Amino acid sequence: MIVVQNPGKSKDDTELIETALHRSAFFTCLDEEQIQRFVDAAVLTTFEPGEVIINKDAEYDPGYENQEVEGQVALYVVRRGTCAVGVDCDDPASKPIYTAGKGDVFG
Repeated sequence: MIVVQNPGKSKDDTELIETALHRSAFFTCLDEEQIQRFVDAAVLTTFEPGEVIINKDAEYDPGYENQEVEGQVALYVVRRGTCAVGVDCDDPASKPIYTAGKGDVFG
C-alpha cells in the first residue's frame, strides 16, 4: 500500500517547504513532527506577476474551508521566482521593503 502524505506536492516541493521552515527564525522552537504538520497542510498556489498576494487590511481567504482552525493566517514559501514584500501596496509611491526569493518565507 502507498500512502501519499502530501498530495499535489512533489518531493522537491516538500523538501523546499521543510528547509524554508527550518531556516525561518519563527519556527526554530518546533520539532520535526510539528514542522511536518505545516508541510502536510501546505497548499500549492500560483500567482501571476504583479498580483497582490496578501494585503495587511484584508481578511484571510485561502479559498477553501478548514473547519478546525479559527482565525486562520497565511504563510507563504516562495517556490519559484521572486516576490516584492511591501507595507502599502496600494500606494504607488511605496517601495518594497524586501524581495523574497526561492525558499523564503513571508506572510
